[in-house]
Amino acid sequence: MENRTPKDLSEEHCRIGFNHVIWGNTAEALNEFRTALEIWPDNPRAHCQIGQIHFSAPKPNLAEALKEFQTVTRIAPDWGEGHLCCGNALDEMGRSDEAESSYQEAARLMPSDARPHTSLAICLVKLGRLSDAITSFRRGIALKPHYGEISARMMLADALLQNGQIKEALIEWEIVSKMKAVWDYEEGEPELAKKLMAQFGGS
Repeated sequence: MENRTPKDLSEEHCRIGFNHVIWGNTAEALNEFRTALEIWPDNPRAHCQIGQIHFSAPKPNLAEALKEFQTVTRIAPDWGEGHLCCGNALDEMGRSDEAESSYQEAARLMPSDARPHTSLAICLVKLGRLSDAITSFRRGIALKPHYGEISARMMLADALLQNGQIKEALIEWEIVSKMKAVWDYEEGEPELAKKLMAQFGGS
């Protein structure tokens, strides 16, 4: 029988935990991820998944989520996912100024991933830095996100509108108005874009 390292065994428990997450079995998933850490305490994916469970819970425990995500960035500093998750937790906690640096690092480590740019843009809007947010939204959209393009374009249009760039906002709304919603949360956005075009088209 092939000798298996602690890392191998830990990753196996992680895979089982991932399946429980998919099935909605949160308690079982946590048990598997914690078992994975008992075997290999520096398993970044296990820490990240535990953090995500805390972050996404009906009553989120953001402090515990951030603690796990910060552990990920310490033990796997070159894995962009940990920095992205740190940014999400910090931003949700109202610490957008700190979240910005996490998103910047995630974008550096995952140059072909749209998520850090879009998340950074949302963060920058909260900080009132609309011009920088617009740049980040556009960078994320240029990377052809696998999901959320309609939402990203609508948020970009809103930032453009707030920044007084109505003509540019109209361009984004026109693009969205011709798109087909892929995800449930995008339903209604193309119609909303048409209404906004009608509202601001004469400005």
